[in-house]
Amino acid sequence: MTLSHSREVPGGPAPLARLTEGLSAGQMRTLRLLMTGVILTAVTVVLFLAYLAQSQYEQNWKEEIQAAERTAHVGSEHALKLFDTSHVLLDRLTDLVEDKSNADIAALEPQLHEKIKSMVTGLPQVQSIWLLDDAGHPVLSNRYLPAPRNLDLADRESFQAHLRGYRGLFITGALLGKKTREIFFDLTVRRETRDRKFAGTVQVSLYPEYLEQFYASMVPAGSQTAIALVRNDGTFIARWPKTAEIQARIPATSTVARAMAENTKSSVIDTVSSVDGILRKVAIRKVGDYPVYVAVGVTRDDVISGWRKEMAPLTVMALAAIAVILCLGFWLVRKTRQQFSLSNTLYAEVVQRQAAEKALLQSQKMEALGHLTSGVAHDFNNLLMTVDMSTHIIAEANPSLNGPERLTAIQRAVDTGAKLTRQLLSFSRRQPIAPAAVSLHELLPAIMDLCRPVLGSSVQGRLLVYPLTPAALLDRSEFELAILNLAINSRHAMPDGGIFEIMARPASGDAATAGQYVEILVSDTGSGMTQETLARVFEPFFTTRKNGQGTGLGLSQVKAMCEQVGGQVHLSSEPGHGTIVRLLLPAKDEVTQTPNTGPACTAVTPLRVLLVEDNIEIAEATKLALESLGCTVIHCGNAEEAVLLLKVDALELDLILSDVQMPGSMNGIDLAKQVRERYLSLPIVLMTGYAERLEDAQELGIRILAKPFGMPALRELLQSCATPPASVQPA
Repeated sequence: MTLSHSREVPGGPAPLARLTEGLSAGQMRTLRLLMTGVILTAVTVVLFLAYLAQSQYEQNWKEEIQAAERTAHVGSEHALKLFDTSHVLLDRLTDLVEDKSNADIAALEPQLHEKIKSMVTGLPQVQSIWLLDDAGHPVLSNRYLPAPRNLDLADRESFQAHLRGYRGLFITGALLGKKTREIFFDLTVRRETRDRKFAGTVQVSLYPEYLEQFYASMVPAGSQTAIALVRNDGTFIARWPKTAEIQARIPATSTVARAMAENTKSSVIDTVSSVDGILRKVAIRKVGDYPVYVAVGVTRDDVISGWRKEMAPLTVMALAAIAVILCLGFWLVRKTRQQFSLSNTLYAEVVQRQAAEKALLQSQKMEALGHLTSGVAHDFNNLLMTVDMSTHIIAEANPSLNGPERLTAIQRAVDTGAKLTRQLLSFSRRQPIAPAAVSLHELLPAIMDLCRPVLGSSVQGRLLVYPLTPAALLDRSEFELAILNLAINSRHAMPDGGIFEIMARPASGDAATAGQYVEILVSDTGSGMTQETLARVFEPFFTTRKNGQGTGLGLSQVKAMCEQVGGQVHLSSEPGHGTIVRLLLPAKDEVTQTPNTGPACTAVTPLRVLLVEDNIEIAEATKLALESLGCTVIHCGNAEEAVLLLKVDALELDLILSDVQMPGSMNGIDLAKQVRERYLSLPIVLMTGYAERLEDAQELGIRILAKPFGMPALRELLQSCATPPASVQPA
């Protein structure tokens, strides 16, 4: 069996094809089964979480509606007692003035005034009591002595109803007093002479605020629940939250108004409030036999708020489980593929060699397998760094190998691995970034060239950068990845072709963004998104693509890229009208000049370097890289050993290069603090692959070198530290 080695080029085999290239049919089936198992396990967790979320959401709605029905029942009982009490008052007033003419009442007004005044003592809900004559003028009141007979109340709908012959209890909507300027509503009955002719009205005026305070006590703080007392014709009597309009009314065409008009005892109805325009589920309940209803409306936002609080811990645990499953699963697939490739290579060598070499080849194979097995436990970024440095060392030692068919393929694989870890780390905010002020006039045309193969021939790509567009603060590689993610999304949204456009300009309009940000609009003419999808697009692992075509990490990476440099991202879309993604990045007056590290052969001043690194592979690779640049390297495995070495030996050092995370009681930052305190002139640089460690070091003003780094970054570091040696004698 022989293995063919082909040159990898852009637009070459797909990732799955490269993964299975050179493997047997059985090995390819094994890899596919492993990948399928990993994906199915992650999908199962997602589906289970979705099932729990949906079930909890429905349960929350059910409980909220039941609570609204209970509240409506309590409100109905409260209103019933209020109306019954008022009805008793009306009966007592009617009995008090029975068989008395308006002239008799006027003659006895002081005594009657005191009696009705005592009737309402201890009844805070009562605003006033009035007796009106047949012309609508007051003849008796508990609030005024004498009654203001020049006040004309004949235009009130209750008076007009009784004037036309209505003999029942009439309940008005909210009214504004002509004399008191207070808000109230009336319960009125008709007064008649002995021959049943109209003699005026008897009315009890009640405060709506009394009901509103009661309703407010039943609504949880921060809730959008609304409670109202409404006549069966839709007129509001009282409402919490209060209405700006005194005589507000539910439209007769609404489902709530129709249900009340049909004399429904109780019901639950979906409706949009005519007062605040909010969609609610409304529980209505009739108040006894009165033509009045208590309505309690609950909103979807209140339900979702409680649902989110309950689902947040489950979602965090599920996402953590999915991340662990995917990382371990794809790590296992990659290692299995490496094992298969190495096994095949060794097998091919064994077949071609003579029988006398079989024992030696078998020994080499077992040794290689042992090295591979021991490397499984190493951190992925450290592995990439080791491979990257080793590749540069080999290239410099053997210039004949430095060609597109040899070491370039290894470098592409390292870059691919770095991109994979970068995308997985982006949405969790642990991706180290290097923000710089970059000219979009230069960067965006290059990115559009990268997007065109992704978009395909059926999608037209357009680019517009306004002439006065300033530089933007961004991480170049993260920004490139974000635009490519948006291009991929646009391609899937336009299967039959369309337009993909990138436009950059100074942000304007909003006073908070004008002059401070650069606005980058990325738009397409695709299928667009619903509001439900739009609300979740930035959630990690959320995707609308079918059959496992998407990871759900693209837009979360875009959001993380913007926020990590102090920017914002906004997305607008409608079904059938495409999508617009608005990136707001901090504007800068000047472009950051990228340090020129020079060609690979640029000479570096030999330095004496103390290397503090617990990872053997990283330490060896870094030491070889430093030595290949002419440096003398002393290696320590941890910070305690380095401190002891500095105390015991009087060394001439130019630089301390230390990892941050190390075993023992001290880490790299602790070591840097001691060096700063004891050896003022000795430079120290920290190496780390975690964003939070970068921030810790930057707060102390310590230079950092983000892992994984290669030879160019190492060479630039040495050139910047090329100063006369510093003694490590204590300061």
